[in-house]
Amino acid sequence: MTDVNWTPYTQVEYGEQKQDNINYYYLNDHSSYDLYEAADEEWDNDTLNGRVFTFDATAPKSTISDLSLLQIFLDDYADTSTSINQFTNNIESEISNKTYPALSGQLFVANGNAETGISETDLSEIYATCWPNLVIRAEKIERSYLTKYVEINPNTGKEIILDNKAFGNENTLKVPPGTRLETPSRTHYDF
Repeated sequence: MTDVNWTPYTQVEYGEQKQDNINYYYLNDHSSYDLYEAADEEWDNDTLNGRVFTFDATAPKSTISDLSLLQIFLDDYADTSTSINQFTNNIESEISNKTYPALSGQLFVANGNAETGISETDLSEIYATCWPNLVIRAEKIERSYLTKYVEINPNTGKEIILDNKAFGNENTLKVPPGTRLETPSRTHYDF
């Protein structure tokens, strides 16, 4: 499934004027929405960077209330013949021939009534690894420490996200089932 749009939120396009009779929502850095309360002078910058959304109250918000469907995909495609945390050398690395189903687009999880939120570390380390083109946002997120690398266009002020990484408090490395880890290489950012 590609280019799915399973979300009641619609991004406000840059150049649209703010209207007083509409509630706007701000996409925070933790994959969730807050009521937009910024000053009017921030409007252009926030819409330029894709941070302002409207909410469609007629959309069935509670259609997806957890990530159980994605977890089923993870379980079905897990490579049970190898250890999950098997470290391999870059030169000798063997990549599993199993693949996850292709999913891309927008997914909103209406988990506001859940006891606990979705782990931001899981979103960053597991789901984003398996489905890099699927943007998952949720009503309730268990926030983690976040590192965000952006490049800001000096002419327009538009932010281009280079990397976004969440680090949990669990002190463990989380990887998708069946994933083999390679020797990490350091990413060099030129700012």
